[in-house]
Amino acid sequence: MLFLAFLVVVTAVPDGATYNMVQVPATGLAQGVSLRIAVVTDKQEVLFNKANSPMEPLLGDILSVVDSNGERLPYLGAVARRSEAFTATVAIPAADELVNIIDLTDSYDIQEHSNYTVTYESASTMVVVGELIPTVKERDGKPHPPPRHNQKFACNPTSHRCEFAFDIGTDYASCEKICGGPAPQSGCSSTQVSQTSSAESQAGTQISRARSSLSQGSTNLYSTWFGAYSSSNLNTLSSDFSAMGSALTKSRYTCNGASCSNNVYAYVFPSDSSQTIYLCNVFWQLPQERAETIVHELSHFTRLAGTNDYTYGRSSCQSLARSNPRNAIRNADNQCYFGADA
Repeated sequence: MLFLAFLVVVTAVPDGATYNMVQVPATGLAQGVSLRIAVVTDKQEVLFNKANSPMEPLLGDILSVVDSNGERLPYLGAVARRSEAFTATVAIPAADELVNIIDLTDSYDIQEHSNYTVTYESASTMVVVGELIPTVKERDGKPHPPPRHNQKFACNPTSHRCEFAFDIGTDYASCEKICGGPAPQSGCSSTQVSQTSSAESQAGTQISRARSSLSQGSTNLYSTWFGAYSSSNLNTLSSDFSAMGSALTKSRYTCNGASCSNNVYAYVFPSDSSQTIYLCNVFWQLPQERAETIVHELSHFTRLAGTNDYTYGRSSCQSLARSNPRNAIRNADNQCYFGADA
């Protein structure tokens, strides 16, 4: 028996728009939990920035999923390199909606026999309305029986919080984990294959130069991207770039993956053992940054460097190096800029 309780805090929606959240059926091999989310406009057009919101494919840990023991589930989904030069803002016509479906089981280790709380928070608060529909994925090629009940809900207008739960019954005794990303398929043209091969070769040169620079210890380049010198931090970086250098040519590439959007260079699933890098719009539009993008994404793989995305862009990364060297050495853009400048 699977019990899921969702506490949803939805924010940062423009005036004239609200969020609708609905749980809907998902596709795949295992029991699944999905949320249908809509930004709904009223009587006027609304400009909405999808970046780092539930209105785009999950490309980072923007949701808090907590189990019945109060433990936050680790995020297992895709992580991406973003560009500030390309907008993720879209216009939603009046009396219309922008819809997205998030499959939580693709990004979090949802298990049976537990309660879960899912929270999304941002700068300002809007009301959430919608309908809860318990859903499952197909198993052994056969759909599960329909859920026993639906549950409509509306947020408390004062607290702006929604809390609801459901029991999908004992018919769904098997819950198969989903690990890593979808099965990689190239989808690349011959030109893209050639461009990617060239970029990978350049990435190899950048990694080699980064390792050589790190062997010199404390340098101006080191302090620019990683802040105050520390032998411990240096050892961590040396290990990271060594692992990336050994694994680079084992990478696989998919062009224009399902989670691509206008402001994304590329993304990966950090636990993906196939080491697939999904190349997106910005990767093709900024050829001068292709090699560093490959280094950035390679660094995300857990078995290589396991970096995070604390911030993006040269100026912001240099500020991070000055203020927090420990985070700087674990930030993917800091590592790729160091390699590019070495």
